[in-house]
Amino acid sequence: MVATIGRWSGHLARRADGGEDPAALTKEDISSFLVRLRVAANGGRLPPNMHSRTLWFLRQFLRESRDLGLDERGGPLFGLAPSVTLAREEIPAPPRRDAEEEAGDAIPDAVLAQLLDEASLARLSPYGRRRLEIGLEVGRRPSELCRLRLDCVAYDERVNEATGATEAKAVLVYDMTKVNTLRCRLPIHERTAGLIADQQAAESARFPDTPESELVLFPAIQRPKGGRRPVSASSWTSELRGWAERLELFEGWLDAEGGLRLVGDPDAPPVRFDSSRVFPYALRHTYAQRHVNAGTPVEVLKELMGHDKLDTTAGYYRISSRRKRDAVRRVLPLQVTVTGARLRLVGDPVDSDLGAYALSQVAVPMGSCTEPSNVRARGGACEFRYRCFGCPPFQDRPVLRPRAAGLPGEAAHRPGAPRRRRARAGRVGPPGGIALRRRDRLRSQPHRRMRGCPHPAGAGRPGRHRGRHRGAAHDPGQHGHDLPGRLPRHRGPARSRAVPQHRGRRRASAMTGEAPGERLRRLRRADSQAKAAQVRAALDAIVTAGGPLTVSRVARRAQVSRRFVYDHPELRAEIDLKAAETVAHFSDRLMRSAAVTGASLRADLENIRAENQRLRERVRVLEGRLSDALGQEVATELASKGVLLGETALRDQLARLQATVDELTEELRRGGDDLEAARRANRELMAELNRSRPLP
Repeated sequence: MVATIGRWSGHLARRADGGEDPAALTKEDISSFLVRLRVAANGGRLPPNMHSRTLWFLRQFLRESRDLGLDERGGPLFGLAPSVTLAREEIPAPPRRDAEEEAGDAIPDAVLAQLLDEASLARLSPYGRRRLEIGLEVGRRPSELCRLRLDCVAYDERVNEATGATEAKAVLVYDMTKVNTLRCRLPIHERTAGLIADQQAAESARFPDTPESELVLFPAIQRPKGGRRPVSASSWTSELRGWAERLELFEGWLDAEGGLRLVGDPDAPPVRFDSSRVFPYALRHTYAQRHVNAGTPVEVLKELMGHDKLDTTAGYYRISSRRKRDAVRRVLPLQVTVTGARLRLVGDPVDSDLGAYALSQVAVPMGSCTEPSNVRARGGACEFRYRCFGCPPFQDRPVLRPRAAGLPGEAAHRPGAPRRRRARAGRVGPPGGIALRRRDRLRSQPHRRMRGCPHPAGAGRPGRHRGRHRGAAHDPGQHGHDLPGRLPRHRGPARSRAVPQHRGRRRASAMTGEAPGERLRRLRRADSQAKAAQVRAALDAIVTAGGPLTVSRVARRAQVSRRFVYDHPELRAEIDLKAAETVAHFSDRLMRSAAVTGASLRADLENIRAENQRLRERVRVLEGRLSDALGQEVATELASKGVLLGETALRDQLARLQATVDELTEELRRGGDDLEAARRANRELMAELNRSRPLP
């Protein structure tokens, strides 16, 4: 925030008036500041993330200044125009990190192996070497590490579950000043405790006259003040970057045995690593990345890092390709197709397979879609969104399935399972959705005869089937076997005439001459058109009735979801157009009804003046009554204490006080005249001095 205000002040100093008058600032100053930052960012003088942060801080500064009333009369920003502000659209988005870069801000393993090489560490002083190794193993912020006390190691007693013996475990005691938390405890390894013990011994021998309770673990190089002044984070940054620049660091990888590999092609030279990426805060990112690579749970890593939110911890590490391959290897064989068949993984996936796997599908509710045109449009080209069950390109995901029952090979297909459960085992997806809409549409068409229903309308039906339809028209949607649902149970001869579900579907497709998926698409298209007609009818009804015109109200009136309206841009455009027309219509009526004349304005002005006069008189009367009441109360209180007040004494005291006030007022006036004369003389002397001074 301070750096942002400094940049803004430096920009305003370029104005002719030096930016001293807030009332003279306009939107052009904001625009020129945006251009200046953009030029600095394009030229490499300003990091991209700092470009975005600067504008966000400036927007926050201007907004909070107005909230605090600094732009009101008497404030330092009095007269600042409302246009001097920043909109969200004017602030560039922060740079997104490269998803292909696995290291992030952490130091890669290959580079870290080169830094921790004995030849590289020999170029550091023993003091700097121990600080580097401790920083890597504890992962604290640079300021927290530099301010560690000499007695920063404590021991907690823990019971060994294997042996039952009590053991002392070392912990690091430090202060998180960023979040105002003191005496935090971090479990550390015995090797880390040994490094800290060596540093403690070295500092105790270096400053023997200073009590150990006053020493710090890492004193400053210059002016250590007897070991009491810690080294600054900026000094450590300069030391670490200077050491990294003297080394020849190359990019590479570590093989299965831990060996360093710098090049894949023997004929190609190794790639140099940017040494500017080696700085103290990168050690904290490296600490988090190494824990994630080792399999530490994220919630445990959050506690180790000292964060309050998992989102903060997620910014310190990246997901490696090895972990992605492991995840795909576990989940991919569990996926099933629309027919219920399980997918098979031929071999271990490589990075190219992961890319092809991610590019060949798009996420949809309860699974993924592999239809090429829909994948190319990132899920926006399907006419029947969120109605994926029964669609051939749809693949479900095991983690999103409500349950695993009903799949081939599950308990529903065991030989001992009931016949009804085995009949439902081939059905994929819930019985609702499109199936329910098909059932409602078939109920509205009583002339259609469904296969699998053995009795015509009005004919006698034996047993329980007859009682269910007594006195009612035949409902083909209740017994049609081409609908996903429970198979009807008939008694007597009717059981032998029932057609299985899959056979009824095949016959219906053969009679209509449509492809298996074409009928479903046609029904979905018809359903979307019917809903669109309902939305338009509801829109016309709301416009006629009047009132606010919003997407929520239209969707509620049409009995459709808001998502349906948002997924159809033409419906949203019609709603916006009707809303604009309604606003314009009522605005015109309001303007016509609110026409004023000069005579009406003068009459209103006279009425307001008369009302103000009446209010002033009322206030004067109330003030007099309040003064009398307070005077009586004070006189009564003084009389109870034995103090008698006479009118003559009060008048004499009032005269004396008035004379004192007049004397003080006259003295203040004379002092002001003297101060103004002194200021005038000072200005004349400064002007004379500037004229007599030679130009350089």
